[in-house]
Amino acid sequence: MKKLNLSILICNALEYFDTALYIFLAPILAKLFFPTGDYIMQLVWTYSGIALSGFARPFGSYFFSKIVQKRSPILCLKMSIFGVSIATIFTALIPSYESIGSLATICLMLCRIVLGFFIAGEITISRTFLMDNNSSYKMSAFYESSAMVGIILASGLSALIFLNEETSYELWRVAFIFSGMIGFLAYYLRSDAVMAVSQPIEKKPLQKIKILQIFVNRVMGNMTYYIPFVLMNTVIPMINKNVSITGMMSYNTMLLIIDLLAFIGISRLNLRLAPKRVIRYTYGLLAILTPLLFAVLEDSSLLAVTAVRAVIVILGVVAVTAQNLYFNEMFKNPLEKYQMVGNSIAVSDAICKVIPAVFLWVFNVTGSISSLGFFITFISIICIYCNNLD
Repeated sequence: MKKLNLSILICNALEYFDTALYIFLAPILAKLFFPTGDYIMQLVWTYSGIALSGFARPFGSYFFSKIVQKRSPILCLKMSIFGVSIATIFTALIPSYESIGSLATICLMLCRIVLGFFIAGEITISRTFLMDNNSSYKMSAFYESSAMVGIILASGLSALIFLNEETSYELWRVAFIFSGMIGFLAYYLRSDAVMAVSQPIEKKPLQKIKILQIFVNRVMGNMTYYIPFVLMNTVIPMINKNVSITGMMSYNTMLLIIDLLAFIGISRLNLRLAPKRVIRYTYGLLAILTPLLFAVLEDSSLLAVTAVRAVIVILGVVAVTAQNLYFNEMFKNPLEKYQMVGNSIAVSDAICKVIPAVFLWVFNVTGSISSLGFFITFISIICIYCNNLD
């Protein structure tokens, strides 16, 4: 069981490593696979690869939840990580647009779709499996902190790739091959796991309110990652003359480390608060603070902008840690958890993958950063309302 839990933590880190790597290397990938149009539209098309992988997740989650019901969670976890590893390595081997034209773009998008399909089985099933056997704030914090480890590694590796502009357009391939190799390591750790046959579950009416609660909470949790680490990196240098993209990236790794330390700090605390109450308080603070903080971003110093990002990051850590326990408490039957929680998370994550591309498009039209602050408030209020539904 220890090796299996370790492989789950590794794979969670790998999922975020791959997504973060794709995002951080978007300036390179945009020029290699989407060379036409202005720079913002190149980035929009590049981020659409994340959206496509997200749209594939509900299908992958449904497919693998059926495997869990008919066979076992272990078989599902083995199949999913093997598929993730293959898709990641294939991504590294795609020739550029200059070599094979639009076929390069199609191949990149297909790899993102396949990756999203298989990673749905990994993330949605592994999360439920881990929390079902180790339900505590400590394990939830460990699980989420593994995601931060993946993002920190991606940030550091991306920084090294950008150090040498001449070689950066080839070194990105090494990063994705490294990701695939780590996936095969996780597969090896699972190779001797016992595959117990699942028992069928009794069919019940669709629990729409619980599905809605999982959906909105996951959307909000993902926003507390995408906004400080992705969108603000791109948008703030466009509206604030005091801040450069180099300066934003220089603080990126520090913020990721703060995020990781916050998860570790929560794992050290013996919290006894109800997860639902923790989520309510956290999102209430976000709803109040973000419009006020975002209103001053256009004229703030780099340090002040970093402080705003840190506030969102820390509150996001608290909420996401509580979310895992909240979702685990919703359903009593383990197999019902795999199906309902897994599929709901997959759908919400699919929607969240669109956030970077959509917001960049909205910003391109409005030129206003304040809309982002009000957007966070709006989603926070919806989460609080939905969590109070019976």
